[in-house]
Amino acid sequence: MIYCINIVYGANDLTITFSDEMYNEALIAIEDLCIVIANLPLSNFGMNSPNRTASDLMNTEMNRELQYSTVEMAAIVARNVPLMNEEQRTIYDRIMLAVSAGQGGFFFLDAPGGTGKTFVR
Repeated sequence: MIYCINIVYGANDLTITFSDEMYNEALIAIEDLCIVIANLPLSNFGMNSPNRTASDLMNTEMNRELQYSTVEMAAIVARNVPLMNEEQRTIYDRIMLAVSAGQGGFFFLDAPGGTGKTFVR
């Protein structure tokens, strides 16, 4: 990864011989950006895919999901919860109760388009 950073910031050393590992690290960095920006892997853009282990894939997805501002999220929730209809609020409250109690769970919202599923999300 350090070589990617050096190249990006202009610390180019034209005498560097790039190994397969360095090439793969660069592909991983580029693919991570593609996933963040377009939610698509490099293969969708006609490029070689990096070699990743299953744990690398899980860590990348986990990091992507955790890259948000808790302050911004709290403001969005505070602004939107009062706007929920009764059914949305019931669903929201059930999910929040499960999370607060440390129970977790699996919740599936199924309804026609335009009925506010994304709003509850």
